[in-house]
Amino acid sequence: VEPRLLVEITDGTTSWKAVTGECTGVTYPPAIVSVSPLATAVGTLKKTIKPSNISIVVEDDWMRPIFVNNELKNQKVNVTLGAENLVEGDYEDYFVNGWIEDIIPTDGNTVEITVSNVLGRIHEVDITGAWYGVNPLEAVEDILLNSSID
Repeated sequence: VEPRLLVEITDGTTSWKAVTGECTGVTYPPAIVSVSPLATAVGTLKKTIKPSNISIVVEDDWMRPIFVNNELKNQKVNVTLGAENLVEGDYEDYFVNGWIEDIIPTDGNTVEITVSNVLGRIHEVDITGAWYGVNPLEAVEDILLNSSID
């Protein structure tokens, strides 16, 4: 059984989906050439977390009509992992709530999409506020819920 990654790009109203190879369980085009592995770096001295980005390489023939007719920068991306014979509902999350940082044509046949996770999105936004005596996770939740971050 061959593993497959299903990539979904959505602008809030329309979704575009493609997979990394022929599948019997889903009918989306096999237009995904590759998806980079997930990696999160942790600073050894300050224990800071560097947000992970992934790179998705897609066939130009599939991608060009989508990005010519739609503004895709800052749109959401979800990547799920499954197998060639599984239906979409059986796929599991691989990279969720990412957002498109950049779209770069590469060699005339493919396009590289750089996708950042939500921590990368926070990194790009000015955040002000005060959270005294609050659990850090509650502070992060407040930031995510009450900022301009989608």
